[in-house]
Amino acid sequence: MMCITPMFSQTIPYTQDFNTFPPANWTFGYTLKAEIGTGPTTTNYNYWQQKPFLANTSQNNMSMRISYYTSNISYWAVTNAFDLSGGDYEISFDCASADGPYSSNQSGPAPQVEAGDKFKVLISTNGGTVWEELKNWDNPNINIPNQKTTFTIDVSAYHGNNVKFAFYGSDGTVFNAQANYCLFVDNFNIKTKASMGTNDINRSALKIYPNPTSGKVFFNSSKTISSIESYNANGQIVSKGKTLDLTQNVPGVYMVKIIYTDGSSTNEKIIKK
Repeated sequence: MMCITPMFSQTIPYTQDFNTFPPANWTFGYTLKAEIGTGPTTTNYNYWQQKPFLANTSQNNMSMRISYYTSNISYWAVTNAFDLSGGDYEISFDCASADGPYSSNQSGPAPQVEAGDKFKVLISTNGGTVWEELKNWDNPNINIPNQKTTFTIDVSAYHGNNVKFAFYGSDGTVFNAQANYCLFVDNFNIKTKASMGTNDINRSALKIYPNPTSGKVFFNSSKTISSIESYNANGQIVSKGKTLDLTQNVPGVYMVKIIYTDGSSTNEKIIKK
């Protein structure tokens, strides 16, 4: 069981670009099992490595990478502690999948082979004693694209001055030699969510219809809209533009961010039937 007393609880905002590795006050480790449990049983051993994002050595944009190949092992990258007691926050990070480190095209698509692999983002409000799952991707080689994809996760339900996050990769319980691939993580950020006061002001001058919708969504606002972004339940952006059409999207709840020309924005939920 890992229970680390932090040197400090860092305030927000926070950005980690992995240009320096390992990041200050992060902990890396692993466990010889394909489950979260109480955290890594062995620390100070780094299966996460500093590598150019998507193996693009020409840009040399550093990130951290894990390689999925074996079985019954889980890889942990645990952040330093943060003080989230002062408000509502969200985290974001860039992620992408790619072929294995010994392939002929290390920046190319990962093999689309189903396996028991998982990729999770976890949170602990007590410094690493107990972990909760924020997001999970089964078969991340299939469900995380071979291009930079930004994921945003609302963590406003979690408060405290000893909060840690973890990037967790599990190789599953069954070895599959064909499922040899990598995941890259970059630009991990924690920031304050948009002020509800600002959103309430914007919302009062905004009408959205129909909601629920089977396809197109219309926006009527007294303010000029610059762009409209929609995100799926995983926090992945699925569209961006002046209009919104969910006809080709699967049913579910989508978070929509309406950005105005004055720089303000409003977040709304839209249900796709």
